[in-house]
Amino acid sequence: MVQTFPDMNGPDATDDHASAYETGYCIGSAVIYAAFSWSLTKEANETAYRLARKYQAGFYAPSFEGPILLLESGELRPMEEADKQNQDLKKPWWKLWSR
Repeated sequence: MVQTFPDMNGPDATDDHASAYETGYCIGSAVIYAAFSWSLTKEANETAYRLARKYQAGFYAPSFEGPILLLESGELRPMEEADKQNQDLKKPWWKLWSR
């Protein structure tokens, strides 16, 4: 990802912040959040989706109206379809961490 969308703040960042491709990343234990330039939304989402499939990860793009995608049998599927038996997945996304 950073080959196309370089980190604007990390150890590999440059002092020249003129590129629209510079991206802010926030990496947690279960999520990677990337803040892309609005003008690159389509390209960034296509790249992130392709990498999510390649590395068997879930995918959610809040800038699109689409669903949260989870991996099932090697394919990214809408969360509601991915595991119909898992009651946690029927909760709104912001309640997934509460019991």
